[in-house]
Amino acid sequence: ASDALEKSARLETVISTMTEGVTFIDNTGQIIRMNEEALKLHGYASISDMPEFLVDYQTDFVLEDLEGNPLPMEQWPASRVVRGESFSGF
Repeated sequence: ASDALEKSARLETVISTMTEGVTFIDNTGQIIRMNEEALKLHGYASISDMPEFLVDYQTDFVLEDLEGNPLPMEQWPASRVVRGESFSGF
């Protein structure tokens, strides 16, 4: 148990000190966690300020493809991952 706690603490340190934004989403599209960089990137002061589900972000954000065309929510990378898709080139 102490080994698992140590690994968890190390992982938390890595995630919280990353300079990239990291968001954790479960398979229902619920946002579980954002690190500080992700909160800043999306304009939230704290976790309590952020929307609870991925679908709630479509009113605040527009994602575009490489040609500048808006992507419908079902084509957002996070939506595709929640559905179990694998992809590259983004």
